Amino acid sequence: MLKTTTHIIHAAWPVNFQLSLSSFEPQLRGLHNLLNIALQTPHATPSHFYFCSSVAVAIATPAPAVIPEAPITHFSQALASGYARSKLVAERIVAAAAETAGVPTRILRIGQVVGDTQVGIWNDTEAWPLIVRSARTLGVLPSLDAVCIGSHLIVLWRDP
Repeated sequence: MLKTTTHIIHAAWPVNFQLSLSSFEPQLRGLHNLLNIALQTPHATPSHFYFCSSVAVAIATPAPAVIPEAPITHFSQALASGYARSKLVAERIVAAAAETAGVPTRILRIGQVVGDTQVGIWNDTEAWPLIVRSARTLGVLPSLDAVCIGSHLIVLWRDP
């Protein structure tokens, strides 16, 4: 496998906002192991490494804010959950691998991912499907500060 590996995409992470940061230790160890694989390939340069992070690492940045395509500098910018902070720790590990070991890396801060527009299926335990399902029971949707840009719904979260 090492002889043919040129790119690694790390997109596996439990999405659970109730877990503590320490609960994500197995995922951080797994990340470390994948970075080691990237370094062990017999190519002239290590395998390219793409880490699927989360917009949650910057969601608490005080408004008005423009989030740069750069490392997040303060943990206070992340959502106050183990999930978001574990993703931020992972981003820092990936950045350190790039800086100290020369692994070509990219950090992708994605939001929710769903299949295509025709037959896409969303994990029904995620936040958006839960909101929609609860609306059927309650007969109302939450009032959100949101805008549609193309096919993307951008939700502006505000602290109460």
